[in-house]
Amino acid sequence: MGVPQQPLRPVGAVEGMAPAMTVPDKHLLDSVAAMTPGRILRLLYEAAGGSDGAAVAVHLLGGQVLTGRLISVATDQGHEVAVLYDPRIGSLGYVLTAHVIAVEVVHPEPFTDVITGGRLPAPGEDGDDGEDGEDSEDGETSRQ
Repeated sequence: MGVPQQPLRPVGAVEGMAPAMTVPDKHLLDSVAAMTPGRILRLLYEAAGGSDGAAVAVHLLGGQVLTGRLISVATDQGHEVAVLYDPRIGSLGYVLTAHVIAVEVVHPEPFTDVITGGRLPAPGEDGDDGEDGEDSEDGETSRQ
């Protein structure tokens, strides 16, 4: 007998993390790099930690799911810990990254360089400011 599986719930219910209305860019989806949950948390924090951190849902070994903004990842007493801020209730959640089995990144586009392992540049680093709406080399219209 295993641990009962809980269905994934949408993380868009958290204030500031509206559910996605569109599918991410095909180039982004085709370029996503497979990473361990601990690594993606660490890299997302390095890219944009603090109060404007990535909106994530963290799935733990015991079946719990914490949602919020990733505001810190650090080592304490030899253990890597991620800290999430849930604006819905104003709470902080402290998670041992060794107990994280999955991470969902809400609205991944701002973290293109992180989630693709550098295969695609960060938004605004590709030489196109994204404001002219002109077609790129692949025929796609740039987004603002």
